[in-house]
Amino acid sequence: CLCSLCWVHFCRYHLFLFVFFLHDTATTEIYTLSLHDALPISKRTFSPVVIPASNFSDFDTFDGAALKNVVLFSYDADSSKWHYVPSQIDDRDEGGDYFADRDSVFETTDELVFMAIEAGDLAPQDAWIDEPTSKNYPRYQITLTDDVSGLTNYVYVFRTDDPMFFNNTTDYVRYFGSSDPRPDRILTANYELSHDNQGLWTNLNIRPEAGGSGEDILDRMKLRLRGKAKFAGSDYPFDANEDYIIEDKPPDIIDGKIRVIRRWN
Repeated sequence: CLCSLCWVHFCRYHLFLFVFFLHDTATTEIYTLSLHDALPISKRTFSPVVIPASNFSDFDTFDGAALKNVVLFSYDADSSKWHYVPSQIDDRDEGGDYFADRDSVFETTDELVFMAIEAGDLAPQDAWIDEPTSKNYPRYQITLTDDVSGLTNYVYVFRTDDPMFFNNTTDYVRYFGSSDPRPDRILTANYELSHDNQGLWTNLNIRPEAGGSGEDILDRMKLRLRGKAKFAGSDYPFDANEDYIIEDKPPDIIDGKIRVIRRWN
């Protein structure tokens, strides 16, 4: 039996967004997202923003750039300073597979991910980060708008030829595993999730720092499979549960600053 399940772990939950797009002919391209609930952006502690790279208008600006050369910043109008925004760009192929196309090059099929709470103020047109090579490329302005309050915040995407210029170790989600990562553990500021040697969930707890008790709230992960498999023109019924399911090789892992993607093999 071949089985492939892909779990995406954020610091809390995935937020589904409706996306609208505007094009600006200036050196700053504008990309607009509307966030559809009443929570102000400044309080969206758990809300990730996921943007398909194909939605950038002048993609030639970033096409073929090394993923490490694409960096995000927010602007603070009170201090007139830029702040680094932790982010990740996940490689994907045209079918949406995160593990088939690991070339570390920015392409239209990839996804850009960051946390909404990292957004800042509107930057002046002539304000730019201090890294000199970033001025060789246009920047993207990502506009986050709360439809309920009407409040707006911004994140800016730059391309640079010197990624070592930036040094930030902020990590919203961490993965712990060995060379054969079973059992393994995923840790965020809010919850912890572990897998056993079969790749099944074995521990889930809400951390005390997030208002939980730290106690395991998962009794047992159960799976039920029932159906028929066709082979050589004949149907063969099968009936299996989690005891029959074995992760027969190490899982595929993407450990980013915003999310961990774990594919069960």
